[in-house]
Amino acid sequence: MYSQRVILKIDLSDRTFEKEDTVPYIDLFIGGRGIGSKLLYDNLNPNVDPLGPENILVFNTGPLSGTAAPASGRVDVSGKSPMNNYHAVSNFGGFWGAEFSQAGYNHLVIAGSTDTPVYLYIDNDRVEFRDARHLWGMSTYDTIKTLREELKDPDIQALCIGPGGENLVRYASIQTSLGDAAGRMGMGAVMGSKKLKAIAVRGTKGISLYDSKRFMETALQTHRFLRESDVFENFKTSKVIGDPMFSKKAEDSLSFGNYEAGSWDRFGRLNPETFFLKYQLRRTGCFGCPLQCMHLIQLPEGEFGVSRCMNFQSFLGTVWNDDLITMWDAIVLANKYGLDSHETGGMIALLMELYKDGVISAEDSDGIPMEKGSRKAILQIIHKIARREGIGDILAEGPQRAAEAIGGVAPDYVVAAKGLFPHGYQFQAIEGTSLMQAVSSGEPFQTYGTGIERTMDPDNPNPRLLAQAKELYGSEKAYLQGNYSPAKVKMIIDSEHRSRVPDLMGVCLTSIVYVLKTVSDIHFLYDRLAELYNSATGRFITREELFKTAERLVTLERCIDAREGLTRDDDTLPRRFFRAFETGKNRGKALNEKKMEEMKTTYYRLRGWDTASGLPTAETLTTLELGDIVEKNGIQKRNRLRKTG
Repeated sequence: MYSQRVILKIDLSDRTFEKEDTVPYIDLFIGGRGIGSKLLYDNLNPNVDPLGPENILVFNTGPLSGTAAPASGRVDVSGKSPMNNYHAVSNFGGFWGAEFSQAGYNHLVIAGSTDTPVYLYIDNDRVEFRDARHLWGMSTYDTIKTLREELKDPDIQALCIGPGGENLVRYASIQTSLGDAAGRMGMGAVMGSKKLKAIAVRGTKGISLYDSKRFMETALQTHRFLRESDVFENFKTSKVIGDPMFSKKAEDSLSFGNYEAGSWDRFGRLNPETFFLKYQLRRTGCFGCPLQCMHLIQLPEGEFGVSRCMNFQSFLGTVWNDDLITMWDAIVLANKYGLDSHETGGMIALLMELYKDGVISAEDSDGIPMEKGSRKAILQIIHKIARREGIGDILAEGPQRAAEAIGGVAPDYVVAAKGLFPHGYQFQAIEGTSLMQAVSSGEPFQTYGTGIERTMDPDNPNPRLLAQAKELYGSEKAYLQGNYSPAKVKMIIDSEHRSRVPDLMGVCLTSIVYVLKTVSDIHFLYDRLAELYNSATGRFITREELFKTAERLVTLERCIDAREGLTRDDDTLPRRFFRAFETGKNRGKALNEKKMEEMKTTYYRLRGWDTASGLPTAETLTTLELGDIVEKNGIQKRNRLRKTG
C-alpha cells in the first residue's frame, strides 16, 4: 500500500504546526511543484512585502521523491521573490528531499516569522523549534556541521542560509549539505527575514509502494535506459576534464562580461584538464542520480566543495577571469555565504563594465579597482555583498536597485529580465529561448528543445533533429536559429511543459531531458514517469495527462503573478538582446523587436491567454479546471478593461 505523505504547515510566529492531507490536491496537481504552486496560490496574499512575515515559503518534494526512481532527490522551493515581487520557484537537489519524504512528508509550508533565530528539527512525526542564536552568523558549511554534531546524528540532512540570507541580500540562496542550492530568486533572503536559520530532517519511515514489484521493474528499466545513453557515457569519460561548459560548442553559445561580447580570446586558455586532474576528488550527484553531473573538488589548504556548469561561467567569462583557482575560491565563498553564484557574478560584471567605461571609479567601490578579471575585486566584492559592507550594501539589492542607487547612466548598463541576471547565453541568436525568458516570471531552465536551438550549428544542422522538429512541431524551423516561426513557439510551450513534468514528480530535469535523442526516446521516458507514478500510488495517469497537468500548472503560476500586477507589458527582454555582438560565431545577429512581439502574441494565443493583456482568459481557466480562480483573481475583469482601453 502506498504511504500517502502529507503537508506539514509551520507557523513561526506562534511556533505551532499542523498537518494536512494531500488528497484534495492530487487529481488536478499530482504533486511536487504542482501542489506547491496551488499551496502558494491559496496561502499567499497578493501585494505583501517579500521580506515581511506575510510571505510564505513552500518546500515541495514529489510522489517519486526518496524512492528507487532515478534522480529522485529534487526539491522545489517557492514563495514571493524579493528580486521582482513575482512568484519564485527555485529547485535544488542533494539528499534533503529524499530524507524529508522518508519522514512522511511531501510539502512544507512556512508562514510567519520569529524575533530570535530558530531552526526546525523534523524527526519523522516529531517537529521541534530550536534556538539558533548560536548558529546565526555561521557559514553554511559550519552550520550544517554544527547541526550534525549538536543532534548527534551524522545522517541528518539539513538545508540552511548563511550570512547572505541573514543580511537579507535579495539574491541569497538556500544551501544543502551536499553543496547544491536553491540559488535563484532570493529564497534565502525570505528565509532570513523569518529568522529561520536551518531545517534539519531525519526520516526513517521508508516509503511503501502500491505495487513494489512493478515499480522496481520500471525503475530498473529507466535507470538502464539513462545509463546506456551517449550523455551518460560522455559524463563518465569526461570526469577528468571538467565539464561540457569548457567545450568549443559552449564557447560559441556563451556571452562574456555583462553581455558585452560573443567571444573571449582567453576562453581557450582556461586549461580545465590540468585543474580537474589535480583537484577533483570525484564526480558526484544527488540522491538516486545515475548521471553524477557535479564536481567534488578540494584545493590545497582549502575546504572541499561541489559545483557544476553555469556556476563556473559565473566566475570565469562573466567576470573576465581566466584563473580556475579564483573561479573555485569564488564559488566556495559564495556557497559559504549563501549567495546565488549567478546573480553575484552578474553584479560583479556590472561593476566591472561601469568601471571600464568610467561611470564609477575605485573610490566608488570602496577603493577596489574593478578591473576585468581581478581576483582581488571578485573575492572582496563577494565579502562585501554578503556582509552588506560599503558598496556591498548597494549591490545586495540586485541589479536594478543597485544601478539606480549608483545613479547617472548606470541603469542603462543593467541586463535583467524581470529583475534577474539571465543565464550567459547569446540570446541575440536564439529567438525561442529568448521568448521563454520573456514570458517567465523567473529564470526558466533550458529544456530539450531550447537546448537544441541554442547549440545546433545553423550552418551544418543535424538532419535527424530537423526531422524530429518537423514531426513534433510541424516545421524544421523550430530548432533552427534565425526565425520567429509558430513552430518555434510550439516548441517553447512544449519545453515549458516538458520541464514541469519532472518537477511534478520530484525527479531531476537534467537527468531526464539531456539523454533524449529521438521522438520515441521522448515518449518512452515520459511514459516511464507515468508508469512509475501509477505503480507507486495505485492511481492511473497517462503521459498525455501529465502534460495536461503541466499546462494547468503554467497557467496557475501565471495567475499568481497576475495578482501581483503582471501583464504583457512586463514580458520584456533586456535592450542588449536587440544589439548584435561584434565578435564570435553569432556576430551580427540580434533579436528583432517587432517579430519578438509577434511571437509573443502567438504564444499567448496558443496558450489560450488574452493577447492584449497576456493573462489567461476565463474560458481557458474553466477548460483547465481552474474556474474558481476567474473571479477570485480578477482575471476576467482585467481582460475586459484591457480590451476596452
